[in-house]
Amino acid sequence: MSTIYQTGDGDNTILRKILQELDAGGFAGLTGPPGADGTNGTNGTNGTNGTIGINGTNGTNGTNGTNGTNGAAGTSIIWLGTFASAPGSPTLNQAYRNSVDKKAYVWNGASWAEMVEDGATGATGAGGATGATGAAGADAPLASPTSLVMPAAWFKADTLVLNDNDPVAAWADSSTNANNASQGTAANQPVYKANIFGTKPAVRFDGSASPNNDFFSLGAPIALAKGYCVILVANLTTDSVIVGSSAANHHWRAGTSGNNLLTAYDASATATSVLFRGAINTNRVMAWHRFAEQYVEFYEGGRLRIGTLGTTSIAVTIDRIGVTNSVFNPLKGDVAELIIYNTDLPRDYFERLWTQYFIPRYTTAVLPYAI
Repeated sequence: MSTIYQTGDGDNTILRKILQELDAGGFAGLTGPPGADGTNGTNGTNGTNGTIGINGTNGTNGTNGTNGTNGAAGTSIIWLGTFASAPGSPTLNQAYRNSVDKKAYVWNGASWAEMVEDGATGATGAGGATGATGAAGADAPLASPTSLVMPAAWFKADTLVLNDNDPVAAWADSSTNANNASQGTAANQPVYKANIFGTKPAVRFDGSASPNNDFFSLGAPIALAKGYCVILVANLTTDSVIVGSSAANHHWRAGTSGNNLLTAYDASATATSVLFRGAINTNRVMAWHRFAEQYVEFYEGGRLRIGTLGTTSIAVTIDRIGVTNSVFNPLKGDVAELIIYNTDLPRDYFERLWTQYFIPRYTTAVLPYAI
């Protein structure tokens, strides 16, 4: 571009400007018409989301509705039981089972209404398999002197804790009655003998004449108002009183009048006797038994020797061992056991005592007269 020459200020200012433009290359052309619109620019990127607003508070619960009214109470069924016909005068809701038609009924206020009926018996099921063999049952308890009834008194030599030939001042009752036998006079005390019945001891009575004869007094008299049973395990060497009383004719003897007799004097001067099998001076179990208030029976070992009709009413009391009121025929021999019952015993029970108590206790070698 040519340099525009400047002139001074004044009225020729406009002219000078025109000249300057011409010097520079001429005036510009007239402005052309507007151009077409340009294309739209690309969209801008989306703005970031705004943060989520906080939750509003929960609304309050509505008020509870009012409770409905209670229903009327029901009437309970009153069970009467099982009957063959309907019970009389029933009241509402009483019920029963009829044992004839197998139905249960309830009284509805007007009649007996059926409630339930027994179902029909189902078909028999198939037989089950045979079960395993059960364990062997326990043996039945053996008979003993106390298994049926408690004796009024029971004396056993093997309960004594003594040495051979020691005097026996007291002999404790092995029953629950504590009817102990005692002898406070030394001259009348029997002696303890070891190993007389096999390994079992005995109490030896010397059979001396009064006043030195051996005997015991019982702690309390034993009344035998009805039946009785006196059982003795002994070896007697002569006619001997086994048990007796201060009253006459209240005693039981063995070897009466030198014979092999068992004799009972139960409130009668007329003795009831039986001949026994073994000889005097032999170990044996002997028994005097009043059965059913009518019969006096005698046993030797387990064998019933005889049953003899006697008086139907007796009142016998015994209070001593080895002697009776008149002190005749005091006991002489060895006594291993003495059992006194104030009641009779069933016959089969006495036989079981022999086989289940006496034989195991003393053995048949010691007591040879078995059944």
